Amino acid sequence: MAENYRVRVKQGDQEFEVESTSKEYVDTKLKELISQADLDIKKSTRSQTKESKKSKTRKNTGRNEGMNDVESEAIDIPGIVNYIKDTDDYSNLETNVLDKINVLPKIMMCMYYAAKFKEGTHLTTGQVEKITNQLDVTIKVSNVSKNIKRNQKYFNNKNVRKKGLVGYYKLNRNGENTFKKILKGNDV
Repeated sequence: MAENYRVRVKQGDQEFEVESTSKEYVDTKLKELISQADLDIKKSTRSQTKESKKSKTRKNTGRNEGMNDVESEAIDIPGIVNYIKDTDDYSNLETNVLDKINVLPKIMMCMYYAAKFKEGTHLTTGQVEKITNQLDVTIKVSNVSKNIKRNQKYFNNKNVRKKGLVGYYKLNRNGENTFKKILKGNDV
């Protein structure tokens, strides 16, 4: 059986992994990736320096530059949790969502009631984890992300899905209708 050579390098926010049965191949690819990463880091450092010089001359608007309205507003997680607990159909919610094993309805529940609590609210996967944690049915961020990715037909993303960027999600009309059916006792 041939030996596998594997090298993993982390540089700043970037991580590289090269694996092959040829040691020479691994060495050359690793050198290429590191030199490319050095160029990218130098470019980003230059652009950040230019931006910081520009931002010093700009008037402070009270908001973080480069953030859209969704990112800059704070989400009231305890308020959303209390809203969920005080809702009229909480008994149905416990029976058909919280007491079940399926993760997707719990994610949909968070987004459904967040939108009812405050119109147009988008949630991140971390915020969904915090809400479910306070409801004692914790769903880890990785599971939230996987389920949203598998069931994209129920969710809208505020920005383009891209590795390393935070996604802001809410239920689309199909997701809302499906969640209402789940709340009545129907399965997904």
